[in-house]
Amino acid sequence: MIENSQPKTQVLQPSAPPTRSISLVTRPRKILRAVMIGLTLISVYSLVTLNNANLNIIDALHSLGLNLNAMFLHPSVGQDTLGQLLRALMTSVSLAMFTTLLGALIAFFIAVGAARNLAPSWLATSIKAVMAFIRAIPTILWVLIYSVVMGLGASAAVVGLTFHSVAYLVKAYSESIEETSQDTIEALKASGVGF
Repeated sequence: MIENSQPKTQVLQPSAPPTRSISLVTRPRKILRAVMIGLTLISVYSLVTLNNANLNIIDALHSLGLNLNAMFLHPSVGQDTLGQLLRALMTSVSLAMFTTLLGALIAFFIAVGAARNLAPSWLATSIKAVMAFIRAIPTILWVLIYSVVMGLGASAAVVGLTFHSVAYLVKAYSESIEETSQDTIEALKASGVGF
């Protein structure tokens, strides 16, 4: 009989020190329950202390029904004709297209400065911070700001919408430029291309 002369290898499993299980579910549930109880108490207090001396619920519901009927079942365009409405629609679409194209043109040149693989780090960080601030404010607020400065009209809409479009497109362009491989950039620099 042939015997295996090699000794049997014994596999040792590493033993980790026992750890306490950390429950990540109970704490958020407790916080959520506390917030919901707090909001419920505030709502009940508001309803109890509400001044409803001049409130007639029947008249209020009747007025609500009339308003819903006028809005959804019998809409009216007022004194405007279909031609005027179509002209206003075309103006809005034209403004949107023009501001997007103008923003795309301006944003490309700013995005080159915001790309971390082309521009110095301080410049890219500064541009991205400014663009993030601009994007954080809704478009309608930028248009309102420029309408106060420039007056109501298409010029305030163009500047406000372009301003916001530039901020969004700088982010998109700079991220696309940053995805360019370093080999391509080095090949361009070797062929004599500057910044």
